[in-house]
Amino acid sequence: MMRIRQLLSEIREPVQTAIKLIRPHFAAIQAAWRKKLASAGIGEDTSEVLLPLTLEGQGRNLEHGNLEAYRQELERHGQALERSGVSQAYSAAALGFYLECCLPYLLSTDKKGKEPALALARLVAAAQFLTLSSSATEGAANWRRLQERERLSFSRDLHDDIGHNLLVLKLYLEMMATDLKRGDISQLQSKVEEALALVSYAVDSVRRLMLDMGPAMLAQFGFLPALKIYARQFTLRTATQVHVEEANLPENLPSSYETALYRVLQGALSNIVQHSRAKHVKVRLGSVKKSVLMMSIEDDGTGFDLAGTLPQRAFGLTAMRERIERIGGKFHIESWPARPGSRRHGTRIEVDLPLRP
Repeated sequence: MMRIRQLLSEIREPVQTAIKLIRPHFAAIQAAWRKKLASAGIGEDTSEVLLPLTLEGQGRNLEHGNLEAYRQELERHGQALERSGVSQAYSAAALGFYLECCLPYLLSTDKKGKEPALALARLVAAAQFLTLSSSATEGAANWRRLQERERLSFSRDLHDDIGHNLLVLKLYLEMMATDLKRGDISQLQSKVEEALALVSYAVDSVRRLMLDMGPAMLAQFGFLPALKIYARQFTLRTATQVHVEEANLPENLPSSYETALYRVLQGALSNIVQHSRAKHVKVRLGSVKKSVLMMSIEDDGTGFDLAGTLPQRAFGLTAMRERIERIGGKFHIESWPARPGSRRHGTRIEVDLPLRP
């Protein structure tokens, strides 16, 4: 980080010059920048989230030579991007595109613009480093929070469901043992039936926890059957119908892929039941030319505005994206808020994973 501070200090004056030269052209630069983002498949909502990375968003600190404030602001924005689920690749590409749009206005000023242009290029490199490193730090923290939340959820379910039932079952057995010592068997039949009901409920709880754990289910039943069992159990527990379709699915998938896709399905269905009010969910699995494994999860719920995602939902989406990107995949989400007169509403999540021979 000291090297970044030193670099920013070295380029302070030429960067100030660069901003003075291109400030009159900010509107044209932004228009060209948005066009490049759109051609790269980055939507308008994401462009708005990325706008604070540009010189328009940070120009005042730079123009006044306040590079420490600029550094801190970039780090904060990198963390905010991670929390909102915007890919690190998008922020890096956005900064690179913005530099590309600025350079013509600097290099057209003959020799005067060459040093500011070089300084601006070095500034963008520093900005990319700051944004990505802070985003990675936030992502690691999110990953730890996700793991901790999963452990807490599992321990709470274990205590509330199974622990409570076993405790009551123990009491029933003690009561029956006391009755037998006394020779009183008048209520023995009813107590045995109640004890058996508790055992059945505990068995159901164990099965549900096994479904939620994921890898144990994958090892026992295999990837596709485990997914279908989870979807069926989700349908039984909620009012949402989940339908799984499969086509051209390779037989042997890496275990890391299976676990990640299982967890993404869990996270997506959890978001749906908490926020979406969807009636139907369609899950599609398959491969394209045996080179890309694809899974899509689409619901007919209320949808939401990606730019204004609630923190709880953003955390879950970030966790899903993290899981997929950690194994070299791509995570994409689209959502269409339900509005009067709108034909389409709901949310679609798509995961692409490379298949290697």
